[in-house]
Amino acid sequence: MRRTRVAGITGAIVMIFGSLATGAIPAAAESASTQPVTGSGATPAAGDGIVDAVQEDLGTTAERATEILADQAEAGVLRSALDDALGPDFGGAYYDESTGELFAGVTDPARLDTVRGLGAEGVLVEYSADQLDAAVDKLNRHERRAPESVTGWGVAPTTNSVTVTVRDGATDEARSYVREAGVDAGKVRYEHTADEPRLLSNLRGGDSYNMSRSRCSIGFSVQGGFLSAGHCPALGGTSLSKNGRYLGTATSYRFPGADWALARVTSSWTPTPQVAGLGTVRGAQEAPVGARACKSGSTSGVTCGVIQAKNRTVRYSQGAVYGLTQTTIHASPGDSGGSVMAAGGQAQGMVSGGSQSTMYFEPVRRALRATGARLVTG
Repeated sequence: MRRTRVAGITGAIVMIFGSLATGAIPAAAESASTQPVTGSGATPAAGDGIVDAVQEDLGTTAERATEILADQAEAGVLRSALDDALGPDFGGAYYDESTGELFAGVTDPARLDTVRGLGAEGVLVEYSADQLDAAVDKLNRHERRAPESVTGWGVAPTTNSVTVTVRDGATDEARSYVREAGVDAGKVRYEHTADEPRLLSNLRGGDSYNMSRSRCSIGFSVQGGFLSAGHCPALGGTSLSKNGRYLGTATSYRFPGADWALARVTSSWTPTPQVAGLGTVRGAQEAPVGARACKSGSTSGVTCGVIQAKNRTVRYSQGAVYGLTQTTIHASPGDSGGSVMAAGGQAQGMVSGGSQSTMYFEPVRRALRATGARLVTG
């Protein structure tokens, strides 16, 4: 990543497809030392599906798209190393595409040298990532008491705050809810929307895979099956088919609360590490906020955008889901469960839902932990 300067900004800091596809989570390569962290696994190259998708999305050259993705893959590894090295002083991190830098927040100015030593830009912030996550947890515990005008909340590392999304003209209702939940008002910022989040499954048959009452998209292949969105079997049924043939069964799923499903397929189907339009899954290194990601879904195909925030609570009409990742990626009904990938073939998650300008996904690492499944990788 290109080096610029260390920023000393008090109180401000931050924050990726469908066929049967993907593999084991790579072992953590981070170190708590202060040596610069480099290396991110597979290097993206022109001709890779994700490089082509980002090139088209940005209207740039293959070389520039490759450079951006290589920087972002390295940033993902570096973010994990910073979290480990800084511990309770870590204030979150985000990637700035315009400079190619990863910015990391610290609550203790003495730790800025640690951030520099690992190869990132340091930002002095007021709240640690743990403190902001704890505020989100408080709001989650009181979710059933939230007014309908509040559509979600989550951590925004770019502003070192918890953002609460509220419909236009209803900020006072949101402030009352935050106060009743016992969350420090200083940790919260409000963003306004005219949109309402919705799930992205639909009620028609077609390609990808089908339940008895809806259609969704395959996320990532695991040994013996695949991961998808939990609301697909929860709302559509657990018996699955593809192209008119029996596919298998959704053997476990969670929705609401989370939005993951594990499907087991028959011996007639072979899970592969491929994602339509995006290429081979290499692992599941989590990309930082600010990084680009692309999704592959059975309705809208391949679309790309930027990871905006993590640990978001989204209040769908069918129930709230916690811990989602928010992006600017476009998705449509029927894309639910589809693959989200980042640089280097790194699986990020499965499409959950969204609104006109936002798409949320269920983190793949959480789904793997919950199910004990192992990704198929190439």
